[in-house]
Amino acid sequence: LLHPSLTPYQFFTHAAVWIAASVLIHDVTQGRHTTSWFVAYAALLLGSKILLAGGSLSVAHLSGAAAGFIWAMMMEVRPRPFTVAACILLLACVIALRLEPFHFQPRKGEFGWIPFLSFMYGSIQVNTLSFLEKFFLYGGLIWLLRRIGLPLAAAAMGVAALLFATSWADLYLPGRSAEITDAITALLVGGLIALVQSSRGGTARRPG
Repeated sequence: LLHPSLTPYQFFTHAAVWIAASVLIHDVTQGRHTTSWFVAYAALLLGSKILLAGGSLSVAHLSGAAAGFIWAMMMEVRPRPFTVAACILLLACVIALRLEPFHFQPRKGEFGWIPFLSFMYGSIQVNTLSFLEKFFLYGGLIWLLRRIGLPLAAAAMGVAALLFATSWADLYLPGRSAEITDAITALLVGGLIALVQSSRGGTARRPG
């Protein structure tokens, strides 16, 4: 915060994630006091980035949260169009994060067909945080696709196909590992959503 720096790409990725969170909060609260719950969620999350060891707070985090707050207010007025827009933004965000640094080179390495093999190596903390981030991104995208009218199975398989394609593209990106783990993760998240919905005896409520 003492040396603020914010690029359009940073704002886009952070805003897309916070906007998706605002839609999910709107669903969980069934449209009641969405902005109040979002403020509480943002305060908890941003506050924890300061208190936890190794955490940091940046202008990108704050600007993204501000975009999410505005979106939460709009969700209370027109949930349907803003849900569709949030889905498009998160989809674009996932593709961008998967393809950065956007500098393609001749193919290097081989595609990893063993799921979660890379998770067994390296730092457990880093791998766990990476998995949780992907769980939110892929699960949020599946949920938003479901909310705009796609069947859950189609949403999960569509996201898995997208992740498989971008994982294959990682063969041509420097510093990236190409493997099937992300596509399998999307299918597992879709299955988990199906189990939760089945245990609750219903499906996701359509936006108004």
